[in-house]
Amino acid sequence: MANNQEPAKFRGVVVSYPEKNAGFGFIKPTGENKDMEEIFFHKTALKSENIIKGSSVVFELGNHPKNTKGVVALNVELVS
Repeated sequence: MANNQEPAKFRGVVVSYPEKNAGFGFIKPTGENKDMEEIFFHKTALKSENIIKGSSVVFELGNHPKNTKGVVALNVELVS
């Protein structure tokens, strides 16, 4: 039987996104996951425009095809 569960969503705050040309940044998880390390994201994972340093976001964890050093944030969306 197929597993049709939605991926887990995490909340966090963008702590590093120096400039859009850099193409990546880091999210600090908040809430019950506040003890997690900062999570890397690539600009291709952004599902919302206007995400800047300090933005509150929700995201999923997964593997980026070019990242072999652990999990990354995927489907990063601005919290409205």
